[in-house]
Amino acid sequence: MLPPSQIDPSIIAILYNNGNAKTIFRKASKSKCDSQITSTNDTANSIEIFKGDIIENALEWFKEVERILTLANWSDKLKLTNAISRLSESVKNWQLTTGKKFNDWITWKTALASRFKRRITMQEFLAHQSERKLRHNESLVDYIYSKDALLEKAHFTIPNLTVFL
Repeated sequence: MLPPSQIDPSIIAILYNNGNAKTIFRKASKSKCDSQITSTNDTANSIEIFKGDIIENALEWFKEVERILTLANWSDKLKLTNAISRLSESVKNWQLTTGKKFNDWITWKTALASRFKRRITMQEFLAHQSERKLRHNESLVDYIYSKDALLEKAHFTIPNLTVFL
């Protein structure tokens, strides 16, 4: 039986006027029905491109992927397909050579995470973030958000400095 949200309202009105249909409709509306949201380019494109750069960590990328796929209620096959479509550069090359051997979501995710799990030193992180300069046509707000995003990718906490007067 279709969930009430998928039934045309005019059909509901006709059925609702019928005495037996009222009971059927009430039962259908009380039953819990999990449905899979169809993947669209907009949904899949909300997953950030993962390149495997020194600053990127697969575990952090998977946190965001998991958030999106949970909201979209994708099947494991759709999770795998959409995540693969968001790979680039060295990670895409890994997929073409090694990742293609893994046909289920959990195994593929585990293999990719173990290969691209990165830990960089504070010195490497500072060198990377200092390369990010304000671009010619970039607003200061966009630049600050970009720098803040780099800090979010840091795998260590930056101590809160308190000045005592």
